[in-house]
Amino acid sequence: MCRSKTLLLTDTLWKASLPQKDMMVCATELCSVCSDPDSPLIAPTEQQVGQPNGNSPSSWITLTRYNLKLLGKKKKKKKKKKKEEEEEEGRRRKKKEERRKKKKKKKKKKKKKKKKKKEEEEERRRRRRAVISQLSTVLSN
Repeated sequence: MCRSKTLLLTDTLWKASLPQKDMMVCATELCSVCSDPDSPLIAPTEQQVGQPNGNSPSSWITLTRYNLKLLGKKKKKKKKKKKEEEEEEGRRRKKKEERRKKKKKKKKKKKKKKKKKKEEEEERRRRRRAVISQLSTVLSN
């Protein structure tokens, strides 16, 4: 059982003896061993590495903190070609611009509506004042 999850291996470790700080995990055991991030990882002993029981060095992989997080996740997408990347960037920029225009239009519409409402309210007040002044003149006579 390993004590640390910092797993750093170099190619020379296959030829040399395994230092205690470095560990390996069999690729075939990954799912069962590493499905739980807190579960201890199994490191092979010097005798197990390279034994003719199918556990050849090629079937063992190295783990770092970074790819411990990636276990069970989908593979990274291949890098897109430059042209495709530029096209995608253009589409993103266009969408962003459209959203910005839409927002601006909505804001303008809202401002116009508010102004109209304010003018209507002012008109109502003027009429009310006019009616009140007319009534007061009629009542005073």
